Amino acid sequence: MRRFFQLGAFSVLFLGSSYASAAGPEWFISGSLGASRYSDYRQSISNLVADSVAIANPGILIVASTTQDATDVGFKGSIGAWFNDNIGAEVGYANLGESTANTITTGVVTTWRLTQKNQVGFGSVLLGGKLDPSNRLYAKLGAYSASTDLSASVTGPGGSLSTGTDSTNTGVLYGVGWETAMSKQIAFRMEVERFNKVGDTNKTGEGSIDLFSVGLTFKF
Repeated sequence: MRRFFQLGAFSVLFLGSSYASAAGPEWFISGSLGASRYSDYRQSISNLVADSVAIANPGILIVASTTQDATDVGFKGSIGAWFNDNIGAEVGYANLGESTANTITTGVVTTWRLTQKNQVGFGSVLLGGKLDPSNRLYAKLGAYSASTDLSASVTGPGGSLSTGTDSTNTGVLYGVGWETAMSKQIAFRMEVERFNKVGDTNKTGEGSIDLFSVGLTFKF
């Protein structure tokens, strides 16, 4: 993830030198808090659990069913710049919270409780425009580097155990945002973002995570 931040910082500086307005870039630092929503994970977790039980019980058909608590609190921080009214860039860190899944298998009866936690480093290009001197709408497109931790407690015919694993991956993020000035240096920001295909289907499960956030931007 450290290498990813270095690359992101280089990209911000490169874009700044290429597209800066005559007045120079408008630098900012931002912090946001919101809700994360895990999408597409239930089937991935079911497949992961079914495969794990099947490996230990060859020749038996294993079927898994999963329910999921798919929402949590997420937060993030970033630093970046608007190089002119329409083009900007940022790099940052986001904690996407956790998701808890409960899975039951048949064929061999087992119950699983799995908790997945995700954090990402990211870099985005910002493309937008000002509606008036105080308000700006924008879209963002970028990449992330994710670290995923999965912990599991399992109960089956042989007793109970706890285990865990982790994975890393990179992928695409995209979203939209709105910013409105509260003063010359402070603005209110609202964003919706999707981190696409976070995780590993063979280790921690894979799915997309949406982050709905509000926060403040401090300009300097």
